[in-house]
Amino acid sequence: MIEKLILNELLQASKKYGSSFASAHEGESVIREEIKEAKEEYNHLKLEFNDVWAAVRGRDTEKQLAGVVKVRARAKNAIEELIQVCAMCDKFTMSFGNTAPAEVQGENDIERKIAEFLLREIISFMNDTCVLCGDYVPEGRIVCPSCEKDPFHGLKKKGGAV
Repeated sequence: MIEKLILNELLQASKKYGSSFASAHEGESVIREEIKEAKEEYNHLKLEFNDVWAAVRGRDTEKQLAGVVKVRARAKNAIEELIQVCAMCDKFTMSFGNTAPAEVQGENDIERKIAEFLLREIISFMNDTCVLCGDYVPEGRIVCPSCEKDPFHGLKKKGGAV
């Protein structure tokens, strides 16, 4: 089922943007952008889930239910972005590896490779990192102590002007 979604995404993207990348650099950039978008959706999902947790602690059933609806929507968006990552990986492989998309190659082998890739990405998304600066945060938190004390910490760390 997932492979069909990926293949449909690949076909739609190919119609809209062409069936191959002009260069490996372009392909890498597109894949990187899709991963970034998936990570952003996941970060939003974590924020929404923190609201659910606050509502559970506050025993606010209405906010709990509304929050879970938002979490589901964010999870769906993240899945859609990850499908785009897979489709662009297939497009890259087709552009430079002289191979066909996953469905033609044999689903078990390509599914394993995609699953390994997605697992690595999801694990990196799920690390307890600050949404502002990327530093480690204790489990269940989204902002590190440094950013709590200094809201500009993330900008300073990334070399931005404050």
